[in-house]
Amino acid sequence: MGINNKDFLVSICMLCYNHEKYLLESIESVLSQNYSNIEVIILDDGSNDNSTAILEKFQNNPKIQIIKQKNTGNIAKNLNTLISKASGEYILIISCDDKLVEDSLLPKIDLMHNNKNLVFVASKKYY
Repeated sequence: MGINNKDFLVSICMLCYNHEKYLLESIESVLSQNYSNIEVIILDDGSNDNSTAILEKFQNNPKIQIIKQKNTGNIAKNLNTLISKASGEYILIISCDDKLVEDSLLPKIDLMHNNKNLVFVASKKYY
């Protein structure tokens, strides 16, 4: 049984540190997914490149929450911060130098929902 495009809120948690080269494409890959019931939480860990200016372009997007902080370099702490802000039934964690393949979110949600014994789903990498 397939799920509806709005059945579950999915929190997409993105870690960012000096990812200006990939950041715009990464965010756009998330926002263009065929599953629309998402919140995007981006933690900028004190980037000192153009990442902040790129993130400012999305500050008025109601689906996106941007957290700015001084650089800690502590990935575990930053992930915990992101997860603590997440409201979704499902959480996807990606780095801001990654991008989601077109229409890749819905199959993951469907798989998780229809297999209650699953704790997480992983994807293949493409370089």
